[in-house]
Amino acid sequence: NYTMERNGVWADIDPGVTLDAGSELVAVNVDNTAVGVVTVQYVVSDGTFTTYTPRNIFIVDTTPPTGSIANQTYQLERFGIYTEYGVENLDAGTYLAGTDTSNVDNTLAHGSTFDVVYDLADDSQSNTTLIRTVTVVDTTPPTGSINNPSLTLERFDVYSDPVPGVINLDQGSYIAGVDLSNVDNTLSAGSTFDVIYDLGDEVNNTYLTRTVTIVDTTPPTGTINNPSFTLERFGVYNDPVPGVINLDQGSYIAGVDFTNVDNTLPHNSTFDVIYDLGDGVNNTYLTRTVTVVDTTSPSGAVNNPSFTLERFGVYNDPVPGVINLDQGSYIAGVDLSNVDNTLAHGSTFDIIYDLGDDVSNTTLIRTVTVVDTTSPSGTVNNPSLTLERFDVYSDPVPGVINLDQGSYIAGIDLSNVDNTLSAGSTFDVIYDLGDGVNNTYLTRTVTIIDTTEPQLTSFIGYNPHYTTLGTPYEENGIILNEEGSY
Repeated sequence: NYTMERNGVWADIDPGVTLDAGSELVAVNVDNTAVGVVTVQYVVSDGTFTTYTPRNIFIVDTTPPTGSIANQTYQLERFGIYTEYGVENLDAGTYLAGTDTSNVDNTLAHGSTFDVVYDLADDSQSNTTLIRTVTVVDTTPPTGSINNPSLTLERFDVYSDPVPGVINLDQGSYIAGVDLSNVDNTLSAGSTFDVIYDLGDEVNNTYLTRTVTIVDTTPPTGTINNPSFTLERFGVYNDPVPGVINLDQGSYIAGVDFTNVDNTLPHNSTFDVIYDLGDGVNNTYLTRTVTVVDTTSPSGAVNNPSFTLERFGVYNDPVPGVINLDQGSYIAGVDLSNVDNTLAHGSTFDIIYDLGDDVSNTTLIRTVTVVDTTSPSGTVNNPSLTLERFDVYSDPVPGVINLDQGSYIAGIDLSNVDNTLSAGSTFDVIYDLGDGVNNTYLTRTVTIIDTTEPQLTSFIGYNPHYTTLGTPYEENGIILNEEGSY
């Protein structure tokens, strides 16, 4: 009795057969897969006849199923698709009865493992279990794409990172961090800064860079400082400092155009001051409209204010009558209606100057004092006056002629008149000329003349006078009709 392990090799234990001369063993047929009594058939031939000789053997199955795992060191890239390699090297009669992949998990962390269980059977003995331990590895760096990669930032705006900053992240990857340390919204237009994204998957890291370009599409803005600005006419224009306020960040006053400044314009006229606001890229122009006002009354000083006029002199107003006129002022008129050169010494009259500047008027007054510093003058009327002796002196009327204006004969001193003086004698008549202030004395020297012959008016007694002859003649005298005759 021979016993063979199932799936064993019969030839290894075959005791063989005895062959007669001329015969040969053609084949040995045996089913080594069965269990129990199995017939081994020997096929013998002599070239003519074929004989089949059986031998019964007992096949047993005492060896569990065996095999080996194919690709034993299999590793699965995390999140990759699990590929089943199965088992190999199965012993005869063993087959794969089942594969348990329920533990397959490609989401496990790097270095984690899961088991794939193989059930080997041979329908005789108990099954054999083989276990493939698969290690999940993560050798692939995280991947993703920058969301909105051509991002621009308006200069000085607040940078807001897109949400999410990275898209198309591969499975298991995440944004581990965002480095915003380079964000700088003050950079000039066209400059760039980088935002760094750290992509992680617990094992590897990938760094993606977003390059943000600074643009400046917003024109500069600001507000005119003190927009309702007025300038006193002829005053010096001083631009407020600063001329523009509330400048947006990054803007500055690139220039100020004062070419239109004109402080000589009439009241309520305007001129513009132009501010050029720049930010290195754009320019904005702001206009300050300045109103020229004339709230200051004209001013000046009377030329030769202590002016005196000789009484009865012709008043000639000084040229100019007003000096030190402020800019823009002029003499709009001169009122001479009060001029009076006949006023008494020490009296005054006013000259009124009207100063104008086309808006306001100022009145200046020149007070002129009338003075009388000139002595009265005149000419003795008929200065070579003679008086017939013993005539009555009659002063010529007027006694003084050619009196200057304002002068008058204040008095006549006739105390020296003497018509009894002998011919050729003189006496003085004194004229006191006055003008209310001064006095002048003129003298008329009168010469006594005697051009009249003595004249007999009548005889005393009878005429003719008769006397007795021989009587002494007695003269009675005569009466003279002229004083001074004798």
